[in-house]
Amino acid sequence: MILRRFAFILICLSVVLLFGCGKGKRQKQVKGGEEVTEEIGELAKSQRGEPAKKPANWFGRFKDRLSAGKAAEKPVEVPAGEPPTDYNDLKALFPATLAGMKRGEVTGERTAVMGMDLSHAEATYSKASGETIRIEVSDVTRAISSPMMAGLYPWTKTDVNQRTPSGYQMTTTFAGHRAFESYESSDSTGALGVFVDGRFVVEAKGTGVKMDVLRSALEEFDVGRIGKTE
Repeated sequence: MILRRFAFILICLSVVLLFGCGKGKRQKQVKGGEEVTEEIGELAKSQRGEPAKKPANWFGRFKDRLSAGKAAEKPVEVPAGEPPTDYNDLKALFPATLAGMKRGEVTGERTAVMGMDLSHAEATYSKASGETIRIEVSDVTRAISSPMMAGLYPWTKTDVNQRTPSGYQMTTTFAGHRAFESYESSDSTGALGVFVDGRFVVEAKGTGVKMDVLRSALEEFDVGRIGKTE
C-alpha cells in the first residue's frame, strides 16, 4: 500500500505539471506523463508478482521532466517548522485487536519528496471469515501547503455529497473532527477518514464489512489520542 500511495503522489505531480505548463508545451508533457504513468503501472505489477515489462528509470526521468517543466517557476519547498511525528510512534498506536479482528504486521515510513514531507503507519486487521479493515495514520503537518494534499485527501478542504443506487460518499464529522465516508454495497467495501487537529489523517478501509463496523473500529482506535504519543 505504501508503494501505491507513493506512486499516486507521483501521478498527481505529473497532472499538476501537465496543466501548469503553457499551451505550447502541453502535448510534450502529456506524452511524458503517459510514459511515467505506464511505467508506474508496470512497477506495481512487478511488486504484486504479475508479469510485467521491466520498468525503466521512471523516477529519475520524472524528476528530469519536472525540473524541465518547472524551470521558470519557483520550486515548491517543504515548509519549515516541526517535523512530522516519528513513524515508530505512529506504529505504537495500533492495538492488537480492533472490532474483533486480529492485527497483522504494522509498517511505517517517512516520505519527503517534492514538497511533501509526511510520516505514515498502517496495519491490516482481519478475521478468518474474510472481513478485513486496514487502518492508516499519516502526519501531514508538513504537507498541508503542498498541492499534492488536494490529490491525496481532497475531502479535508472540499465538501462532498454523492450518491448512487449502490453507494455514497460524503464529508461528515467523526468525534468532533472533519471526516469523509464512502461505501459501496455491491461489494461491501467502504472507507472512513478523519482529519484530526488539522494535522493527522486517520483512515479505516474495509472489505466485507458494514459502515458501522468501520465506525466502531475508529471509535475503538480512539482518534483523539493521535499526537499524544509521549
